[in-house]
Amino acid sequence: MKISNLIILLLVSTALLSCNNTTEIKKPCGPCPLLAIYGPFIKVKIVDKVTNADLFLSPSSPYKFSDLKVTSSINATNVDVRADTSQTNNRFIMLLSTASQTFVLKLAALPADTMNVVAKMDSPRCCPIVRVSTIMLNHNLVCHPCDLSQPVVIKK
Repeated sequence: MKISNLIILLLVSTALLSCNNTTEIKKPCGPCPLLAIYGPFIKVKIVDKVTNADLFLSPSSPYKFSDLKVTSSINATNVDVRADTSQTNNRFIMLLSTASQTFVLKLAALPADTMNVVAKMDSPRCCPIVRVSTIMLNHNLVCHPCDLSQPVVIKK
């Protein structure tokens, strides 16, 4: 009887020890969504300094979208610039900024504008997201911290 009690005790102990997991194992996050990888777009409006009228995205504007040249300290002339004309009274361009960089925006023969963007990785998270921390336009602070729902307004 002593041997059978010992075997039962050994089996019960083994079962209890195998169920007790004292080390915490963190699961990997898995693939991150495309949004987390892609990065933030900065909205920019270029308007007349007197009338605040859009200078190149409205039908009656004196300039065309093709008159705008944008360069970057990282991507040179290969800058992702998109025009959002979905709202007739609130049109703007969007610049993709996945890293800290300086953009130079030149509309036709008008003086160029320099926009310095400081981007930081929002972490620690499973899927870090690039966030814009600071924007300076022609050496003047536009935002810090930045809420990208409001466009950067350039007055000409």
